[in-house]
Amino acid sequence: MVLGIRKSRLEELLSQPDFCGLKHQDLVVLSLEIFDESNGEIIEQCLSKLSDKVGIPTQIISDHGSDVKKGVDLFIQKHREIIGTIDVTHYMALLFKGELENDECYQSFLKHCSETRNNIQQTKLDFLMPPSQKHQSRYLNVEKLVKWGSRILIYREKGDFSEINTQFRLESDSFELIKSYVPNKTVLRLKSLVNRTYQSQQDFEVALNAVSPQLDDKGRKIIVDNANLGQKLFEQKLSWIEEYKNDIPVYSQMVNLVHLAEKQLSHHGISQNSSTIFLQETQVQTLPPRLENFKDRINDYLKVESSKVPQNEFLWANSNVIESIFGKYKIFIEKSPLQEISKLILTIPLCTVKITGQFIKNAMESTSIKDVERWADRVFDNSTLSKKKTIFKPAQTTQKLHEKD
Repeated sequence: MVLGIRKSRLEELLSQPDFCGLKHQDLVVLSLEIFDESNGEIIEQCLSKLSDKVGIPTQIISDHGSDVKKGVDLFIQKHREIIGTIDVTHYMALLFKGELENDECYQSFLKHCSETRNNIQQTKLDFLMPPSQKHQSRYLNVEKLVKWGSRILIYREKGDFSEINTQFRLESDSFELIKSYVPNKTVLRLKSLVNRTYQSQQDFEVALNAVSPQLDDKGRKIIVDNANLGQKLFEQKLSWIEEYKNDIPVYSQMVNLVHLAEKQLSHHGISQNSSTIFLQETQVQTLPPRLENFKDRINDYLKVESSKVPQNEFLWANSNVIESIFGKYKIFIEKSPLQEISKLILTIPLCTVKITGQFIKNAMESTSIKDVERWADRVFDNSTLSKKKTIFKPAQTTQKLHEKD
């Protein structure tokens, strides 16, 4: 899919004080092609064919997938005036990959997240599940996993596990653990509480005060924590998060640096001043050497891409709107009984238009069902459902009827 926007329209949007990124209806679907296979030569041919219709573009932004990158490069070789820009989101994912792919701590964190998701789904802890990990977009999802880790650390620190279980019970195994933390006299008194269930922390503490009113704060906390059934279940499944309490903040800072760059480009576009602005926004932060190096790599990207932009001009550097439209399409086709590319791809251009009564009237008057069917016959083979009906159609039997003599 190729989306387009007029340069004058982009400049108009960027001049608005509340602008925060392109929306679906800011763009037009210029081309929508379906291939059995894709390579650089095919992409270049599509771009050339499209340019014959709409003209040579000022700029092309892409995610730099191998086939797309090669196709764009081949096209730009024929039209040197075109500015080729790698999408900031995908480039940041490449930076994350370079930084974290060989980071044993982060890879261990990912493994724990995956195992925990499998272990706690459809349990009382399912609301604490880590986000799912998609292998192909693993480094596009760093933020989700790091944010989850930060929230779990905060949740654990708060110590309120009532959403898991409100009950308190000093079980036999916990009782054995706390013996070394409290005086012997207190241990004897606590035996009366063992294996008795209390519906809230307050109820349990009332009972605890009744049998051991002289218990100090440290001993009391140890006993209450060990009787907290919600906390015990949390610790059984998620205590491993403690191993990463010093590393997750570092990963969060990486995410924040990336956010600054992405936000800057999404709100103001890319210009020759983009690198300078980024450095000004981050100079107040004191960063460890690892993060300083990471920031430098972000700035290198900004330097390279902004150097292509003419003086006093603003261009674009984000293809998230394409991903968003594809995402909307995928949600739509989930309602389809068979997950296949079909005539439903015609819903994609509808994402970029404002659907009104007049729009529908014009469409119905200008395009017939036969036009759509002819287009579908030219683009698609028979659908999967159609093939299934043909293959599994019951065999017809014929019977000869004989007249009676």
